[in-house]
Amino acid sequence: MFLLQDAFISPDDTGVIKLQSTGCAVYAMLQHYLWLVVFCWMVVEGFLMYLSLVQVFGSHISKYMLKFNLAAWGIPIPFPFIGYFVFTKSYTVGSFTFTEHGYLADTMCFLKPESIPFYALFLAPIVLVIVVNIVFFVMVAKVIKNSKSTGNISDQEQILRQLKAAVGV
Repeated sequence: MFLLQDAFISPDDTGVIKLQSTGCAVYAMLQHYLWLVVFCWMVVEGFLMYLSLVQVFGSHISKYMLKFNLAAWGIPIPFPFIGYFVFTKSYTVGSFTFTEHGYLADTMCFLKPESIPFYALFLAPIVLVIVVNIVFFVMVAKVIKNSKSTGNISDQEQILRQLKAAVGV
């Protein structure tokens, strides 16, 4: 995405895609969507880690990859559309049409920093994903900490094994 931006969009508005244009809006919406997909996949990975290490037995989900793909690719779809269509206003005065972008930044084809769409539709989902993954990690770390090794090993060896397991997670 960044290579496309470098190739087609220029900050001085001399690129193939002009700032504040429809192409710029499409590019910004696509980039917004793909970033949210990446973070949705982080939640899926955290959930899979939780299932494989905490709920080992009885955690089978039929057609789980199909369901996880639908969730990770489908949940972020409304966010860019809501951001663009709710926060973009068009005004017509005589024969002139003026568009006020509350979604697009003035100097780049991405969300306007320090705006409601940026905080509510981009930063808030990312923070939510990070919090959810921290919860998954804490639950997995508790299981690792409370796991007792079979055999006769010292406490130091037990702590070393738990530390290796935590780093592996």
